[in-house]
Amino acid sequence: MRRWVVVWAFAAGLAASGATQAATCAPPGGEAAAVQAVRDFFAALHADDEAAYRRSVTDGFYAYDAGKAFHGDELFGQVKSVHAQGRRIDWMVAEPRVEMVCDTALITYVNKSVVGDAKGMQPVDWLESAWLRYQDGRWRLAFLDSQRAAP
Repeated sequence: MRRWVVVWAFAAGLAASGATQAATCAPPGGEAAAVQAVRDFFAALHADDEAAYRRSVTDGFYAYDAGKAFHGDELFGQVKSVHAQGRRIDWMVAEPRVEMVCDTALITYVNKSVVGDAKGMQPVDWLESAWLRYQDGRWRLAFLDSQRAAP
């Protein structure tokens, strides 16, 4: 069921993207660049780099994470707040699978991370998918869905 929701959201995004503006297709072989865009997104969060974060997302970016919806900069603010409490999250995109159509990409992957503080770090995996748009010559996240993987 969950897979169909993601597929439906991807298809709806494709339809909306075509309805709002003429697409500028990504260059052929852009799968690696799309995956790198997701890695850059997490690097910006890790460094609390708001400018890099904003460069990595679309204007209408939103995410589902930890059972909540985050819009715009809300996810960045949440992560920055966690960092201010002395907690650290190190994200690693693993096993990416990419589906691309012109200016849209759907990436599913396992986020193999470590989470913790000065007392210690623990491995945590999330199952994630990201919908990206190719805008202004770069891939940007439009949507992120994250759920913790079963142990």
